[in-house]
Amino acid sequence: MKKWIDELKKTEKGKILLKFMGYMAFFVFVIILVVVANANQKNDNLEIKNESNIEENKNTSEESTTENLTYLDKQKKLYEGKYEFNYTVTGELNVTYTGTFDNGTVEGYKETEEELVRYSIEDGVTYKVKLNKKEEYDKLYEGLDANLFDFRQLFDKINSTSAIIDRSKEEKTYTYDGIDGYHIVVTLSDIEIDKIEINNDVLTYTFTFDYNL
Repeated sequence: MKKWIDELKKTEKGKILLKFMGYMAFFVFVIILVVVANANQKNDNLEIKNESNIEENKNTSEESTTENLTYLDKQKKLYEGKYEFNYTVTGELNVTYTGTFDNGTVEGYKETEEELVRYSIEDGVTYKVKLNKKEEYDKLYEGLDANLFDFRQLFDKINSTSAIIDRSKEEKTYTYDGIDGYHIVVTLSDIEIDKIEINNDVLTYTFTFDYNL
């Protein structure tokens, strides 16, 4: 190859041919660079577009899920969901209940001025737990209205009555009066019920829920 190039350099036509070949090699190199650059740009644009579509679909899905959650759906979370709870009762009696709820199964503590009781509820049966031994316990809601702790029963009752709905704050509230002598306020966000407050002349029940388990 070197000998052939040296021979070309000896003649005028050979020198012209070598220059032409050099120009052609340069143009081919430039064309390859342009093609590769365009291909990379198209891939980058495609990746950006795909990422954008994925994010858009994700946001649309989240918005759709939020928008489709009805008041009844949020109530259902209290019967079949999973959350931590804090129930306080104040007034003539002072009692606190804390624990976790998982689709009907409860692990919790009842605290009064006199005692602290660890308890569980399984398949509708309440147990007192002591040293990992369980015995049936019928005093969990002693002196209180046990029906208020049964949220399915509670909402079955209040759903058949009218409510005052307040949307003026960040969270929406449903207020009910005259439900078996109770004033009831349900506070909820776009996706869940956060708090239920129930009171009459002698007791105030405050139920709060944290779904971030």
